[in-house]
Amino acid sequence: MTDREQQLKEVQARLRLRIPGLKKSLGAGDVVRKVTDALGIEHCSECDARKERLNRFLSFESYLESNVRRDEYGSEVKGMET
Repeated sequence: MTDREQQLKEVQARLRLRIPGLKKSLGAGDVVRKVTDALGIEHCSECDARKERLNRFLSFESYLESNVRRDEYGSEVKGMET
């Protein structure tokens, strides 16, 4: 892992907010997608890429899922202790 990748992981780890009462974890891109869906805004080809970038940048976690170990893309890592 390069120094740049390590710095990025450290920044991403700080941008995870634990929200009490949240049923499951979601990213900022998921929030934007839900709002645009509710407003009836059509999705373009760049919307999915933007959603993924926002999800990697900022995520909201429930207290129950905050102890789950995740990789840099937000996927759960199995078989590793937190």
